[in-house]
Amino acid sequence: LSDRAAATMFPAQKGILPLLDIDRSTLVSGISDQWNSAGIFSKHTVDWLLGLPAQPIGTCSVVLLCVIALVLLMRRSASGYVMVPLLALLLTGGVLYQKLRDPAAALVGTCLTNQTLFAVIFLYCDTEIAPPHAGGMLYGLIAGGVILWFTRIIPVYDAPVLLSIVLNPAAVMLRRVLEEDARRRKGGAAHAETGTGGQTVPAGESDPA
Repeated sequence: LSDRAAATMFPAQKGILPLLDIDRSTLVSGISDQWNSAGIFSKHTVDWLLGLPAQPIGTCSVVLLCVIALVLLMRRSASGYVMVPLLALLLTGGVLYQKLRDPAAALVGTCLTNQTLFAVIFLYCDTEIAPPHAGGMLYGLIAGGVILWFTRIIPVYDAPVLLSIVLNPAAVMLRRVLEEDARRRKGGAAHAETGTGGQTVPAGESDPA
């Protein structure tokens, strides 16, 4: 497609889509475009559960994505330290941005448009990337704030997926800094214990050695 805007569009339902010389009139804007520009999307509950139309397949079904997230969390293949604060910030911001109008639709729209929930589960919460414990919570809040800015304040199509290219390397760097700090603290504690013969020296007293 020579038209960049058409690259983010989808075939119309029951429409004929030729392999070559695609006419833009046969395409429709995706749900994410509608959500970013006007804050509206499909209001059919079945679409929320099974998948929104005019969206990448597998990225917009509440049932499918929630089951996958639960399985990954139970197998400890996804970081709950990142997922919980990230989604909490996104959902809260999404509802407030809609000025509390139709909160249920705001929650679902925030999760399912722009591949947000899909990106959170698979791109941001990978335990090989996400920092552990408090570092993961901090990363989740930072990522949530950035995603919220680029999906509601400055709408960018599929921003959560694009932002992962920048945020994931930052998460790896934060993880390494925290791991290095933990090793330094552990090494200092072990050195102090060795120097006192395995005994703790009370504050204000000198080492008898």
